[in-house]
Amino acid sequence: MNTRLSTVILIVSVLLLAQRSEGQQSVVIPGNQLAWLPAGSGMYHYAVTNRACTINMFLEYTLTNGTTTATGNSLSTNFSSYAQFEERIAANGMFLRSAIGNKAQSNAPVRVYAVVLYSGMPYSGLTIDTYIAPMRNLSRSSFIGLPVKSVTAMVPVPGLQMFNIEAPNYSYTWTPTQSSIKSNSKNAVVVRPLERTTTDMIVLNNWCAYPTEAVRFKVGVAGVTNRYTQVGSPIIPKLLGIKRDVDSVTLTVNMPQGSETIVESSVDLKSWHKVITLHSLLDEETVFFVTKVRKENCFYRICSD
Repeated sequence: MNTRLSTVILIVSVLLLAQRSEGQQSVVIPGNQLAWLPAGSGMYHYAVTNRACTINMFLEYTLTNGTTTATGNSLSTNFSSYAQFEERIAANGMFLRSAIGNKAQSNAPVRVYAVVLYSGMPYSGLTIDTYIAPMRNLSRSSFIGLPVKSVTAMVPVPGLQMFNIEAPNYSYTWTPTQSSIKSNSKNAVVVRPLERTTTDMIVLNNWCAYPTEAVRFKVGVAGVTNRYTQVGSPIIPKLLGIKRDVDSVTLTVNMPQGSETIVESSVDLKSWHKVITLHSLLDEETVFFVTKVRKENCFYRICSD
């Protein structure tokens, strides 16, 4: 093994910043540019907080005579976090349980169905459809942490000029005049939902909520194209500082969530050589990277992908 590389790996230390809180996960458009794209797990938060919504919720259960029926209602409300949404689902679930009373078989499982809708918007935001405990065992906690069946993020982007998704075995490109979808694999049949982006709204489908692939998004507005990772972070690495000691240089690097960031060095600003590739977790990171000082003066730069 290369001795210098071994030394670099051993003395790299990583300081994880606090994960972005739910209250900060909002889309801001300074100059029509997206500061954050609600992909990955952020889609769940965005789906229930981005605008006022209506929740249609039903409990499906078995009557004492063996037939299946459902009891439900509609709630119009605003949420500031996904946790607040879950609390409202739990409270309403117990309200519906009380309304059902003794009409249900106590040992039969209960099915929960809830859908988040927006006034004037063409698609639902989030759907829950799952079986939970039997009626006799239902409690408030039975409605917390329910799996989401589908989620859609409808992101307003005035003047959208281009939207692109690149994933293993799949790509999608939209412009105001045309759109195209293709599979990049000869051996795989890629099944994705219908893409529904328009001139003023990006629509992220359900599969974008699972950041298991090396997905990259491109958004073009006002002649500027920005790239985003699978969790929606803009791919803009930041070199926060350089500190030189007697025999080492410390680089402080801020990496986008879900990215790979390459540190390169040069003595003439013409030829660049890779020093190391830093792999980000699905969390924003500040990395303190230490390398031995070269004999000649050296420039450093970083780039992410």
